[in-house]
Amino acid sequence: MPKYSKAAEVKEIKRPKKMIETIRGMKDLIPGDQKYWDYLEGIVTKFAHSYSFRKVQTPVLENPQLYSKIFHKKGKADDDSFLVEASNGEKLVLRPDLTVPMVRSYFEHALEQSNYTVKLYSSGPVFRQEAKGRSGEWRSAHQLACYIFDEKNPLADVQVIMFSYQVLREAGFSVTVSINSMGCSECRDQYKEALLSYYRGKKKLLCQGCQESMAKAPLYVLDCSEDACSGLKKDAPQSLDWLCAACKDHFMKVLECLDEVGISYALNPYLVSGLDMHAKVVFEIIENSQLENSVVKPVVLGAGGRYDELINKMMGVDVALVGFTLMMESSIKRIRQLQLEVLELGNPDIFVAQLGDVAKKRALALFEQLRRDGISVSESFAKDNLKAQLELATRLGVKFALILGQKEILDGTIIIRDMDGGVQEIVDFNKVILEIKKRLRKMESAKSLTREGVAASPLSKGD
Repeated sequence: MPKYSKAAEVKEIKRPKKMIETIRGMKDLIPGDQKYWDYLEGIVTKFAHSYSFRKVQTPVLENPQLYSKIFHKKGKADDDSFLVEASNGEKLVLRPDLTVPMVRSYFEHALEQSNYTVKLYSSGPVFRQEAKGRSGEWRSAHQLACYIFDEKNPLADVQVIMFSYQVLREAGFSVTVSINSMGCSECRDQYKEALLSYYRGKKKLLCQGCQESMAKAPLYVLDCSEDACSGLKKDAPQSLDWLCAACKDHFMKVLECLDEVGISYALNPYLVSGLDMHAKVVFEIIENSQLENSVVKPVVLGAGGRYDELINKMMGVDVALVGFTLMMESSIKRIRQLQLEVLELGNPDIFVAQLGDVAKKRALALFEQLRRDGISVSESFAKDNLKAQLELATRLGVKFALILGQKEILDGTIIIRDMDGGVQEIVDFNKVILEIKKRLRKMESAKSLTREGVAASPLSKGD
């Protein structure tokens, strides 16, 4: 049987004398952060399958003309976007969102010709320059988004809200839907006039940014978080009072369906889209957990709504679109703040440890056979010290370690070590995979019985 050495290996740490770091406002997703991304993306993928969303990934670089009709700038994206010039002079833009590229992909690949409702989701980084006077903002962020195309029925709005709500509940958040309707373009034009009239005598009380944007974009004032602007909007006209009959009917049906499915929501008559891309329903998912002896302010984890007029601006066709975008950085920060339990996806069940060159070769073959048989397995063939290997197995949280040394090679055996209790057993090497499968099945059956017992217990139900 292999013996532990007295001390684990000490690895020499080598670092460069001069470090070139990430660009300001950009961030690496290192393993300690990646587990949160994997956790949330795993939940999104699980619910996407049950809600019949299919995944699409688009390039991070797009044609600036794609954004020109939205922001009314010839051949350009908005001022906050990153523009790139290729060596041949071609102008490119780093995508500032996932929605516009998804619309392009939908039409480019003729998905509108499908005989079924097209439901898509996507994920990845988006890029924006720092706003003037606001250094320290992230210039790269990560988003997860879902979309339902060419469906004007209010049930599509509800499905997207349900999807986002259930994803965040599954992740452990306590959430509420904040919802409003901005109406169609005709409703909104009348509402904008009412806002301009209200703010006309109050312009000097607004922040500098809102004073400059008031004439062209009065809705931006309602989206401003400056104290002066927030205070004034409390008495401002409300968009719900300016809805046409069709928009009001659409909104009421959405609310009725949310009541029917038991989703908690709060009307927010001043909720608007920061960009002129939404129409009719707009919503935010707000996390509002309260920690004992701690003041934790509610935070917006994601936002969505209808983009019907966006497609009309981009493509000149009347195609409905409703979607939701989850802000990953905000969600991960909240998970850490609330200290929610995050299960790391894909933790291995088995660790193969070896001692000696001959054992290492045999262990490599065993590792590959376990992997082929669908058993989650890990190793550290670069280490020769058994104690260091078992310490790694403990950190990985494996259920069993398979230990192979010179003696085991000669005897045709292998050691199975229960990492929870520390009990070791010698078994026939040729039967180890069958034995491992048997033990893993037994552990899973025990867990299932425990879960069923808890579910059946009266104590598991509310008061």
